[in-house]
Amino acid sequence: MKLYHCEDQEIYKAIMNTFDPVLVAVVIAVESEFKVNAISRAGCRGLMQLSPDKLDDWQNIHKNIQIGSAYLEAQLKRFGDLELAFAAYNAGPEAVAKYRGVPPYRETINYIKKAKRLVIAFNETLSGQAPEPPAEKRIGALF
Repeated sequence: MKLYHCEDQEIYKAIMNTFDPVLVAVVIAVESEFKVNAISRAGCRGLMQLSPDKLDDWQNIHKNIQIGSAYLEAQLKRFGDLELAFAAYNAGPEAVAKYRGVPPYRETINYIKKAKRLVIAFNETLSGQAPEPPAEKRIGALF
């Protein structure tokens, strides 16, 4: 898995046009490991693992990231907490509301742990506390 970079400039450009490029990149890393053609066991597709009813052209990088990032942003606004936004992205906002917090699902708990580690890693890279990958492999100043 590529923690600090993405070799595809089209993905990079789409990420940079979102509300929070670091958070969106984290979700993409957790959901699909930056694989455009990723399909989950549940049938979710693309970089941000959207359900088929959300987007017909799920391999369209810009649309996939645009819809996925808008959904992530909506969860962040709704719950006002990054951990709950990650939980809602993974398990659905209904589950977060039902449990009044992170649902006790192993997959969701592991998802949040992984996402939080990546947020720290990405932010450490931004602040210069972690070693940077080779320049030709980085996406701009983000990773």
